[in-house]
Formats: sequence, structure tokens, C-alpha cells
Amino acid sequence: MSQVTRDKVVQEWLAEAELSVQAAEQVVEAARRELEEVQGRLLRLRAAWEIAAEADAVVRERAGQVPEDTGTSQAGRPEPIPKWRPEADPSLLPRDYPKIAMLVREAGPEGIRAAEVHRRLGWPDTDGSRQNVRNRLQCLTQKGWLRLMSRGVYAWAGASSA
Repeated sequence: MSQVTRDKVVQEWLAEAELSVQAAEQVVEAARRELEEVQGRLLRLRAAWEIAAEADAVVRERAGQVPEDTGTSQAGRPEPIPKWRPEADPSLLPRDYPKIAMLVREAGPEGIRAAEVHRRLGWPDTDGSRQNVRNRLQCLTQKGWLRLMSRGVYAWAGASSA
């Protein structure tokens, strides 16, 4: 086989390899997008589950089935968020709530935007993930842990801010 023929064969192999790499990159990118979508759906489902658990806890509390602010839950259910008290410790909150509460607390009296809380948590940059953070901030606000300073800006509602 001559040098020219070998060079041509090598070029064809390289061209085929480049096409294969491009096709693989497209498959990986499509899988990454699909994974982000699935993660967003999962976060929305978790948020809905938590909201349903909170509603269930309120109904049970009003029916006298669960003592107020116990923070306990039945097996497999998210724990309800307790109401804020002066002696309350954010680390006693369930799941990701302590991290969210501490980010807001550390922001000081001027507060922090929900988008910045989301960024600092390092969660996936999806609509569902951002909405999940907003839902959790709203829940903490309703329970007295945080206060809404202005649209999308939350501050620590406790007596001390650090």
C-alpha cells in the first residue's frame, strides 16, 4: 500500500471517528437535558409531597391527632415544619430547611433574594428547583422563621440575626 493510500485511509478513519464523537456528544447533551427535566419534575413532586404533608399535619392537629409542633411524622412522610419559638434552633428543622434558614439568617437584616438562596444551595438550575426554594422560603415565612421584606426578599424573623 502506498503512502498516499495509507494517508487517505487514515483520513477516512479520522473523519469517521470525528462523526462518531459528534454523535456521542449529541447523545450526552440530550441525556443531560432529559436528566435536568427529570430532576426538576422530582423537585416539584417533592415540594407537592411536602405541601400535602403540611396540610395533613394541620388537619390532624386540628382533629387532635397530633400534638402541636412535635415535628414528628408517620413513617415515610415528611416531617411538618414547627412554628418558630425564641428558643427554636434551625438545625431541628427537617430536610433542607436548616440550610435554607441559615442562609437567610446569615444574610443579615437586609435579607436575601430567593434566587440567591437557590444559587448558594447549588441546586439544579431548573424552574422546578427554583420554585421548590421559593415554596420552602414561603413555608418558613408562614411558620414565623422568616419574614418577607419585599417581593422575593426574605430575612430572619428571630430576635437575633446571627
